[in-house]
Parts: sequence; C-alpha cells; structure tokens
Amino acid sequence: MTKTILSLLPSATEICYLLGLEDSLVGLTHECNWPPQTQEKPKVTSSVIPKNSTPLEIDNIVKAAAASGTLTQRIDLEKIRELRPEIVLTQDICKVCAVPKGHLSLALDVLGIDAEVISLDPFSLEDVFENIITIGAATGTLSKAQRITDALRKSLSELKASPPPKRKKVFPLEWANPPYSAGHWVPEMIETAGAEAVGCIKNANSTKLDLQDIAALEFDTVLFMPCGFSIGQALEQARAIENLPVFAGASEFYVADAGWYFSRPGPRLVDGTVALHALLQNKECDPTVLRRIR
Repeated sequence: MTKTILSLLPSATEICYLLGLEDSLVGLTHECNWPPQTQEKPKVTSSVIPKNSTPLEIDNIVKAAAASGTLTQRIDLEKIRELRPEIVLTQDICKVCAVPKGHLSLALDVLGIDAEVISLDPFSLEDVFENIITIGAATGTLSKAQRITDALRKSLSELKASPPPKRKKVFPLEWANPPYSAGHWVPEMIETAGAEAVGCIKNANSTKLDLQDIAALEFDTVLFMPCGFSIGQALEQARAIENLPVFAGASEFYVADAGWYFSRPGPRLVDGTVALHALLQNKECDPTVLRRIR
C-alpha cells in the first residue's frame, strides 16, 4: 500500500497526480492548483504576502523575510499533526515557493511525526525529470515514472531535431521590478526551443539586473515570464514595461504563463518549451501558454 503523502510543492503535486498517486495525497499547499482536483484536498499553508501586491512590494516582503529568517508562508501545524503523513515533499531552492526542508524537519520533530522528507531541488530540465524518478522510487511507481520521463525527453529531442530557420537571441525577464533574468532551467528551455538565451545563467539562480545592465545586452526577443503569475497578470505587468527604452530594439515581445509553464519545475515545462519552439518558428501556439504582443 502506498504511503500517505503531504506535498508542500506545487510541482511535486503535479507529479504525484501524473503518477496516479492522488489517493495517497493527504494534504497540499495553498499554491497547489493543478490539476483541478487539487481543490478538494486539505491545504496546510497560507501566504503572508497580501493579494494584489505589486512586484516591488513582493520583492520587498521576500527580502525582509530572508533578512529575518522568517517564511513567506504560514504552516498549519495542527492540520499536519492531524494528517500524519508518511512522506513529505518539499524543496530548498526558494523560500517563496515552498516550506524549506530545514524548517519542515524541525516542525515534524515538534509534532512527533516520523515522516520521510524528500527535498526536490532542480536546476535543470534533467533534474526535473530525475525528481519524477525520485518520487516514483519512493512511492512504488518507478516503472511509470520511467515511462513518463522517457516520453518527456523524447519530446524535447524532437524539438532539437527541427530548429527554427533563424536562431534568435532571447532575453528571459523573470521579474519586472526590480528586474531579474531567469535562471535554473529556463535558459535551457530557450536553447532547446532553438534560440540563444542572453543575460542569464543556465542552471544557476536568477540574476538581478538594472536597466543599464539590460541596455548593454544584445537581443531581438523579450520573453517576459514573471515567476508565479498567470498570463493575464503577466500581460497587465507587460503593459507597464514593454515601451521602456531598453526594450526598444527588440522586434518581438512574448508574454508567458510562467506560473504553470516556465517557473514551476514540473512536467509542463515541456509544454512551455514546445510552445516557445512554435512561436520561434512563426507558428501558432496555445495563447494561454504564450502570447506575442509585439
């Protein structure tokens, strides 16, 4: 019988559903919103960040939390005590995205819960695929996990076999104020789609920039993908920045649903890469994933 699972990471929740583990999931975070069935599961966290905060306000809250050693999420310890999970999925990359492993282990000790804590900390697409294998191995679904990752790798290989006619230079803007260029797996997604990623570092943390830094870069395409935001929210933010002088030389400006297809390290990163590949080839793609505004 599969062990009960508490997922404190939206991407891990998606992977669990992909592996057919939905009946084993006993609790999720407030940010676990895919697939739609997640709404039926108990939530054990909430955010301290007020709704409708601006990117600058969010950045200031995150910086203050980091400086004080506090979290940007509240944890319902009594709910976790009630659920008594046997496996807990979390991460240490970003204290905004999930409860870090160190904080969680202390909380479980206080609650007297002897659970296996698995930290999923990907920096590359291959790391994401290995996370699927890790969850599969821990839950008795390894064979299915291997089949899924094989299919995902094949999809990316097919993209590499059909590069766009022109290799464009893409600047991935992950945050508007202050500006950050995307890191981790995003530059790799751009390269796999057939373009050159500029102003960013592959398989490393996101890079904080200023407008002078951006002005010094050479790119013909902007990929605006504010971390964690839907495409509707991203389009609203894009209106405030698309006409800045630093972006005047870009002939193309794309807006992405980063929250589901670029910043969340789950299987749908492949969907985001496929959509970007289509746009770079001047083909149509799902407008709920990527939208060209210039």
